[in-house]
Amino acid sequence: MFKQFLVSEANKSGTCAYCHKHFRKLTKEHVIPKMFGGTYTIKTCRRCNQSRGHFFTYKPFVKWARAHPHKFKKAIEDAILNDPSKKKIISRLTENI
Repeated sequence: MFKQFLVSEANKSGTCAYCHKHFRKLTKEHVIPKMFGGTYTIKTCRRCNQSRGHFFTYKPFVKWARAHPHKFKKAIEDAILNDPSKKKIISRLTENI
């Protein structure tokens, strides 16, 4: 039931966390990609979500991470708790943000 709530919340209208444009439908963007154990999500437009992919160098993502250090740190901590074997790679990928 909780997962269904997250999906329905992500599809609601709002402002993209990256481009700051208003959309009728947003997607869930994993701050730390699922492939690295990420579970923390934010709402982004489809274009920004697809443009970022699983990279940590996408400029709007870097800008968001620097503007929201507590949320970014929480996303990192959640990913490491979810998959401790990814700690080194997550640390390496996020060290310059």
